[in-house]
Amino acid sequence: MFKGNTGAVNSVSFSPDGQTIASSGDDNTIKIWSLDGKELQTLNLQNTVLSIAFSPDAQTLASASGNDVILWHRATVDNLIAALKNPSVDVRRTAASALGNLGSQAKSAVPALTEALKDSDPGVRQNADSALKRISGLSK
Repeated sequence: MFKGNTGAVNSVSFSPDGQTIASSGDDNTIKIWSLDGKELQTLNLQNTVLSIAFSPDAQTLASASGNDVILWHRATVDNLIAALKNPSVDVRRTAASALGNLGSQAKSAVPALTEALKDSDPGVRQNADSALKRISGLSK
């Protein structure tokens, strides 16, 4: 059973290979799931996510929130580190959050997350702080 979205679910998308599911909703998140219901990743946004869809190669997920359409590339630590410098607050917040979800696998992101603690957006700073704690094993 899939439990994780705290608000209404607005959209669900299956990856083209049928092995991954994405859900989005009123809680301003996109959740990525394995087919067996294990939550793999949570992307936190500023707005309600109205719709999501995988690209044909499953390497990109498109999300629509109000007037914004954002393309999320399948995350690698290096891609997420680069995204911490993106001009979009949503992208920076999500990158910091996603790095935290990777836990100890994202140890190479510690310097970039430490720098993100100086971001002008409080949400980015909060997500970076949380990510650093999860990477170091101080919180789950």
